[in-house]
Amino acid sequence: MKNVDFTNIATAYVLGKQIAKGNKAVGDVSREQSRLRKELAASRTKIEKLERIAIEKTRQEDEQNYLKHELFEISQEAHAISPESDLFRTAFQLSSLNNRFAKIDSKWLSSISDKQFYSETKKVLSSNLSRVVSHWGESVVSDAFMLVTKISSLVALLAELQEQMNSSTASAGRCLLPLLSRLEDGIRNVKSTLLRIPGCDLESFLFADIVVSAEDALRELRNNIFRFKCLILIAKSDSLSEGERSFLYQVGQRTWLSHTEIGELVTSLTRVSPKEFQGTPAQAEAVIEGACRCAQVDGVISEQESKMLQRLADILNVPRDRVDYFLWSERKQTGLSYFDPDSARDFVNSRARLPKRTFRGDALEARKARQSLCIPDSEEVLLYFQFRMLGQLVDCAAMTTAKIYGMHSGRLGENAVSILDVREFEAGIATSRLHLKSGDQVHFHAMAGAFLQFCLECIRASTSEA
Repeated sequence: MKNVDFTNIATAYVLGKQIAKGNKAVGDVSREQSRLRKELAASRTKIEKLERIAIEKTRQEDEQNYLKHELFEISQEAHAISPESDLFRTAFQLSSLNNRFAKIDSKWLSSISDKQFYSETKKVLSSNLSRVVSHWGESVVSDAFMLVTKISSLVALLAELQEQMNSSTASAGRCLLPLLSRLEDGIRNVKSTLLRIPGCDLESFLFADIVVSAEDALRELRNNIFRFKCLILIAKSDSLSEGERSFLYQVGQRTWLSHTEIGELVTSLTRVSPKEFQGTPAQAEAVIEGACRCAQVDGVISEQESKMLQRLADILNVPRDRVDYFLWSERKQTGLSYFDPDSARDFVNSRARLPKRTFRGDALEARKARQSLCIPDSEEVLLYFQFRMLGQLVDCAAMTTAKIYGMHSGRLGENAVSILDVREFEAGIATSRLHLKSGDQVHFHAMAGAFLQFCLECIRASTSEA
């Protein structure tokens, strides 16, 4: 039997025991690390939960403090209401307070005193309403509250209209005509409700400025659409080319009509009604003059275009000889060689009535416009024009002793100032279309047609042969 080395065996045994012991220790460490990780995750979850609870508690405290403050203000304002004061003001105040009170959720009021104060405020509002009804009568108060609601709806419609007019994508999506119909219905509802209240009229109505603003906006937009329809009828009277169709779409977008509405009008429009136009006789003439200039864009007046111009003149109650005059003046106008500012000033001062939205140079509106139009101090302002929509300045123009200035506001609010020499202005420029053109394109609002025509009359009155 061979000799066995027991020393190596013992060494191997000892090493094996130590390795097993080391592996066990490593496993214990790994398990301990896993346990610690779980405890850490549980601690983090607990901390996050506590943070959420703290945030929610803070939010609830803030909500409670806000509701307490709001409840206090409602109570103070409710006690200040006098039923014998102006009916509409009282109805508006009560309606506003009731709406604010309805938004207060009493479950957020934790203390008994807060809940008692809530109940007391509710009783005060109810008592005020009873006092108002007792003083004015139930039916009158009911109409007054209904009127406040309708005025709120009218304000919302005006805001929606303003938003659409300011949107650069309005013409691609939202339709204008349904919105105008809703605005018209809203104005009619307010007026009909106002008539049911004894002793009330629009002039003394607390919110009369809102109704007037809505009527002005509706009238301006309706008239713009009517002008656009006239251009469509002129363009379609003989034949409609692709270039004319493209031009009509461009003009239609400036009236804030959608692509769908423009397409329907261009395709199906065959006539217009005099009821659609709500302008003055001077504005009616401006529409016919614009239509005459549109008819002469291609340099030829067809028989169909001439007949359509006469039909439009009849609809607007404009004498037919004005059509001939506008066509003749467009062909014959060659410009004048001299401009006398003193004579122009005398001409302006001698006129008792100026075109709508037009002011003399010494008016406050004209003095304010000098900076915005960049008019130098060396030039005297003779005439100033401004067009406002929903209380905002959309376009303005001024005639000085040397130049015509115009500022056109785009859909996104950018302003572009245009400047023309008065001699260039006289030299065959279309005055009542959507733009003037002398070299570069110069923009004026369509509403400025009567103002620009008056500028031409002023220049003609102050000229003489060189």
